Amino acid sequence: MSWIDRVVEQKVAEAIARDELVSPTMHGKALDLDTQRIDGWWADQFVKRERSRILRDDSLVQRATYPVRFWKAATVAELTDIVAEANRWIVSVNGRLVAADALELFDPRDVVDTWRTLPR
Repeated sequence: MSWIDRVVEQKVAEAIARDELVSPTMHGKALDLDTQRIDGWWADQFVKRERSRILRDDSLVQRATYPVRFWKAATVAELTDIVAEANRWIVSVNGRLVAADALELFDPRDVVDTWRTLPR
């Protein structure tokens, strides 16, 4: 191990001791110090994650409107059409999000089963 490697290891260990490297996205992952990256790569990734988070937060509001439409459906056929529409919309949104921010799809069977228990 070179003196540079020892200094880097020492600095990383000190940062860990001060909880400066605590991050939910890094938990349990090794630091990759050997990969060459282009200038600004971290900023690009940061912006991508922040845009994803903002889009997810905005999309959660719209996603919450679908169950209201589910419960107002008059027939099972209408209900399944609305669930399919909702899931198509979720898939399109998830295509613009980072994987960690992906919205959960509606389970058609679960939605239909719940709809059937509602008083008519």
